[in-house]
Amino acid sequence: MFADDDKSTEIKILVYNTHGLPGIFFEITQKFVFPLGDKTKQYELSLLQEDYAHHKKLISVIKSESKVFRGQLGNKFLCPICTGSGLTSIANLPQDWQIEVVNENFKTCSGWISG
Repeated sequence: MFADDDKSTEIKILVYNTHGLPGIFFEITQKFVFPLGDKTKQYELSLLQEDYAHHKKLISVIKSESKVFRGQLGNKFLCPICTGSGLTSIANLPQDWQIEVVNENFKTCSGWISG
C-alpha cells in the first residue's frame, strides 16, 4: 500500500483470529464475535484470521465504503466448511490510496486439520 503523495501517514492495524469455525468445533457466541465487524471501523487496516463460517454475518456491519478482500482457498485439500483462505482484509483507507492484495497458498498446512 502507498499514498500518492510523499508525506508519511500513521495507520492503525487490527489483527484478530475470529475462530470462525462452525459451533460444532468451537462454542463461540454471536455476542462475542460479531461486534468485531463494528470494531474494524476504528482501524485503517484489519486482518481477520479464520473467517470462515460466519463471514456474511461478520461483514454485515462493516462500513459500506470499506474495502473487503478475501484470500482464495488453495486446492491442497477439501474443506466443506471453509470459504476462501480464512484471511479477510478490511481497508478503511483514504480513497486516493492504491491497495494491492496478494495471497499465496502454502504447499503444506500444519495445525489440527492436517498437522
